[in-house]
Amino acid sequence: MDSSRKAALRRSLGRRLRARHVVVFAALVLGLLVLAPVADAHQWNGWHWNRGGSYIPIYVWDQTGGCPSGGPSNDALYDVYYNPHPLYIYCTADHSDISLFSTYEPGAWYCGLAEVWGSWDFWNNHISHAHSRWNRACTSGGGLSGNAYAQQIYCQEFGHALGLEHSNTYDCMGGSYYSGSNGKYYIGNTGAYLYDWDHVSSDLYWMYRYH
Repeated sequence: MDSSRKAALRRSLGRRLRARHVVVFAALVLGLLVLAPVADAHQWNGWHWNRGGSYIPIYVWDQTGGCPSGGPSNDALYDVYYNPHPLYIYCTADHSDISLFSTYEPGAWYCGLAEVWGSWDFWNNHISHAHSRWNRACTSGGGLSGNAYAQQIYCQEFGHALGLEHSNTYDCMGGSYYSGSNGKYYIGNTGAYLYDWDHVSSDLYWMYRYH
């Protein structure tokens, strides 16, 4: 295990960003689609952070208290973080790059929601701030319940905040959309908390390494 990457998730750093121009992506309560597997690039309409290189910090304010203490939100962040791509995720205590939180909205049409803001150059699909939320009125779906279900929601909405699309690749990014993602609460198609090269590692690498 790479101790420097693990330790980075537990540090508290932060910076503030002004944001405008919002785009929304939701995890809906839908019947699962039965589609053939797809394994190409899965970018959300070109949205991405305007950062590149071999070390790209992403600062997350986890308002659920999970990061770095533990729980489904922390598990989702660590699962994304602990992969061979150039993104390094840091916990922070203020409104920074991505705000991760939960709400209780029984009448809402979504169980998870991602929102991204673009700044003055939004026409380049550059993200300047993002929100990722779980609606606690939803407690199960896609063969999951409890913490595993919450982790799937956080995993998918955080993935959107990084620029990833829903994908039929047998992981959290297909939750509630594709039957192959039934029961999958982690990112990448090889399993949870594995430092390995899978489709998500590849997507994030090529989105950011040479940006």
